[in-house]
Amino acid sequence: MRRVYTARAADFKSPARRYSSSLLLLAIGSLLIACGGGGGGGGGGGGAPACVTGPGPTVLEWEPVSDPNLVGYRIYYGTSSLTYPQSLDVGKNTIYTVMGLSSGTRYYFAVTAYIGLNDESVISNEVCKTITVSD
Repeated sequence: MRRVYTARAADFKSPARRYSSSLLLLAIGSLLIACGGGGGGGGGGGGAPACVTGPGPTVLEWEPVSDPNLVGYRIYYGTSSLTYPQSLDVGKNTIYTVMGLSSGTRYYFAVTAYIGLNDESVISNEVCKTITVSD
């Protein structure tokens, strides 16, 4: 069964989706997207997410969380802003290459950190990438 995560304004305020460490919120807020050697920018506070265009695959990178109890990170992504039907558990990696994305499609990405099955951080800022046809 696929878990669909749709971010809501309440998620950013809910104590159930927060870590006890404020460092987590600062670190995970810095999600970056890199496209085959070219850089992209992280999204700002509010407004449209940072978007880039380029061929797949997509490389995501973010600042590590310094919580000693960190178990890992989850990347959420989908084709609609703030709706993520797909997720990947990437362990403690802070850089990950997302493969298998469809050409001509815009994908939205966000990351969380977790210390247990039900102890996950608020979701990071969102970034997006439109996948172009590669040669």
